[in-house]
Amino acid sequence: MPHLNALSDLRDSSPLGKRRRSEDNIDASPDAQHTPLPHSLHPRHLSGSQGLPNMPSLRREGLVADTLRVRRRAMDAALGSFQYSTKLKAHKSCINALTFSKGEGRWLASAGDDRTVLLWDMYDDEQPREPKAKLRGHRSNIFTLSFNASNTCIYSGANDDIVLRYDLSRLGDPQSGVLVSAPDEVFLEQNGAIHSVSAHPYNDHTLLSASEDGLIRFEDCRDPAPNKRCITNNAGFSDVKWHPTDENLFVSTDQKGHVTLHDARTAFKTTPTSRADAAVSNYITTISLVLGNNIEAIAGPEASSVSFASTGSMFVVELLLYGPVMYSLSDPSPILTLTADNLPSGQPIPAGQRSHANKCTTKHGSFGGDEQGSLYYGTGSDDFRGYCWKIPPLQTLLDRRQEIDAASWKTGPMVSMAFAKSETTNKYLPERMPTPSYRLEGHRSIVNTVLFHPTQPLIATSGIERFVRLFTHFPTQPGQEAIKPSETRELPESPDPSIVIRALSGDFTTQTDFNDEESAEAEDLEDTQTIRLFDQLLRQEEADMDCDHDLERLRWTLIHEPWDDEDEEED
Repeated sequence: MPHLNALSDLRDSSPLGKRRRSEDNIDASPDAQHTPLPHSLHPRHLSGSQGLPNMPSLRREGLVADTLRVRRRAMDAALGSFQYSTKLKAHKSCINALTFSKGEGRWLASAGDDRTVLLWDMYDDEQPREPKAKLRGHRSNIFTLSFNASNTCIYSGANDDIVLRYDLSRLGDPQSGVLVSAPDEVFLEQNGAIHSVSAHPYNDHTLLSASEDGLIRFEDCRDPAPNKRCITNNAGFSDVKWHPTDENLFVSTDQKGHVTLHDARTAFKTTPTSRADAAVSNYITTISLVLGNNIEAIAGPEASSVSFASTGSMFVVELLLYGPVMYSLSDPSPILTLTADNLPSGQPIPAGQRSHANKCTTKHGSFGGDEQGSLYYGTGSDDFRGYCWKIPPLQTLLDRRQEIDAASWKTGPMVSMAFAKSETTNKYLPERMPTPSYRLEGHRSIVNTVLFHPTQPLIATSGIERFVRLFTHFPTQPGQEAIKPSETRELPESPDPSIVIRALSGDFTTQTDFNDEESAEAEDLEDTQTIRLFDQLLRQEEADMDCDHDLERLRWTLIHEPWDDEDEEED
């Protein structure tokens, strides 16, 4: 199940102990044996190269230019028409993590509450697609995945406090069937759920992990023993991402709303370093609210995830109870907020129709296209859709951002909400984009992840349902029809409060108990119990927020009460 505070304590006890070791002796399942992957999953095929162990040079000048031109034309052609979708069916519960392999994106990895990582071949035209490998070893819900630089291994992090590494170079070529494999290495220094793992963009052996216990760890798989290189925090870290092109920079987010740029050369020392001491720059996520009667408060929404554009010049942070907010790497103030007040046609959302919202689960977005006029950002939503916006050029966004001095903000007829460090600092009004370019329809429950393919006009989505949807702008099967907006399920009005109580008491699990050998009809059944649970959670969230719009924002962490000079002097 996706991150959800009320249901987060699903952790199974782990017999692995709190240390790191090779895991040749861990069975993938009670009756599974270590089985090699097919020849097509050998690292040289994973990389898309012909016999080279490392990634082909998408950075080689000619190939880069050609690839970008093709991507730009394809993405523009697909604009507004990602209306065809197919399902990848093999998971048995909610899907929390998706990632494409580096470079050409041949492989899609997916994982979730069934504690299994599945590998899908995007070059496989066979319908229906089947996973090529099942990677097992976690004892609880998987939250995060990351391929290393050359796609020779994949890392996973989960609610069992551990990071697993699956070394694909160990695996060979079986005769037939879906392959099952156990991890070759386990990282066990954390004492909280692993919310994010991020493999280094160039170095095959190093990675970062962010966990609930307020630690970001730097791991080098070549080290014979655990190290103490970590960043500490007084709040759980929600995400960490390496910069896609700079080998030293990375960004972290935490549950108190902090978004921080770090440099690995100064952040990781022989002893733990605090987040504040490890910061190169802190980005403004706190919001100034005018509550009336000249009263102002500063509140900070939780920063739940971060996504970089391909060059690393921009990134988007998903803010809980707010939405996606974009930043320039070199500027601490936001430059763009993304909303969906309108339909893609530009018409207002019809009365009674739900629209983009981020209230209930952790959302993960991604960029598609490139920054030369065809850049898009997509994310999931509580209204059972994915949303994608076309992003203006960086300089345009910087030019359109407004800055208002604190005195004018308090007295002038301005809008009631803006980004600011404190009551006494200037306020920033980033460009606001109320109209998405297109919506991804057809889901029956919350969409948590929207993932653009790195080179093809293809988008993968996942969430509460136990399958991945692949969206394209053309049919991929004979007779396939476009998805209509009416095919997206609406939230039923009938409440069932007892289902939340049963879930919290452990009366049911989000994992559907189908064996691999069971019939296709059984495998195609929706996990209706889980969908009904999240329906009820959404109803409760919306009921809580039927009050004043600003009061919704005050559910965030309140950082400062209304002005009090005496309190400020004491501080």
